[in-house]
Amino acid sequence: MPGSQELKEDLKFNTELTDLLEIMKNVAVFQYRSLLKQRERFHRLSGLLSGFFRMLDINKTAHKFIRPGIDKPVFMMITSDEGFMGDLNFQVVDSAILRAESGAADFIVIGESGERYLKDLGKKYTSFKGAADAEGRCALAKELKEYITKGIMEDRFGSVSIFYPNPVSFLLQKVEVMELFPLTTLFSHENKAETDLAPIMESPEEGILEYLAEAFIEHKLIELFEDSKLSEFAARAVHLERSGQELEDKRKQLQRQYLHAAHELIDKNTRELFSSQIIIKHKINDAERLSVSG
Repeated sequence: MPGSQELKEDLKFNTELTDLLEIMKNVAVFQYRSLLKQRERFHRLSGLLSGFFRMLDINKTAHKFIRPGIDKPVFMMITSDEGFMGDLNFQVVDSAILRAESGAADFIVIGESGERYLKDLGKKYTSFKGAADAEGRCALAKELKEYITKGIMEDRFGSVSIFYPNPVSFLLQKVEVMELFPLTTLFSHENKAETDLAPIMESPEEGILEYLAEAFIEHKLIELFEDSKLSEFAARAVHLERSGQELEDKRKQLQRQYLHAAHELIDKNTRELFSSQIIIKHKINDAERLSVSG
């Protein structure tokens, strides 16, 4: 069993590490709540874009965003390179691979963690680096929008499904799929606005559709990136809370061991002191007897 001094140092280290994990957890919770408040802007923008799409009768257009020239799908996976997301990353990739088993599909992966997993599985893919901040997420969304729309217009693929970790709640993150293309999967339920006044179109309807679609794609990708980030913050906070509880249990164990070792040391010192007093007393008695006999 370790000595009392060693246990005291372990107890001090445990306390300092627990305090550090508590700070990290609080930071993750603050980041989660801050980003969650920003999501409200997506609801407003989605409503505006839906209103614009209701002005168009998308079911009658021959645009490739509505009626692609090829049936081949592409599956996009959003993974995180931050810690505590390993299991969710695997679930995202596995969900896409499971869907792809029903037929040929291309893979797009965002994040080095997902890329490594796909590489280990021997899958072919196109990779994009993840983005840590808001500016990076906007730039990545624009880059992916251009890649997706170009692929559809060039008939390299016709449908796009995005697999991502959705923060259902702070304690629950779930892999979900969003069917991004063709647009009928999202807006087929949107009926053209019923009004006696037809909207005035200064540009061809397909051009308006394409412009709105690209704006929608970029906006939706940023939203999904932020959902992934929310899942990351929540998963990190939950993991740190669990680790902090484990450290607290360990601290209590170390404290019991330290008190036990300290009591043993006190008992040992007491016994040694008592023994030394007896020895000294015997020596004094022996010296007194020798003095008397002399």
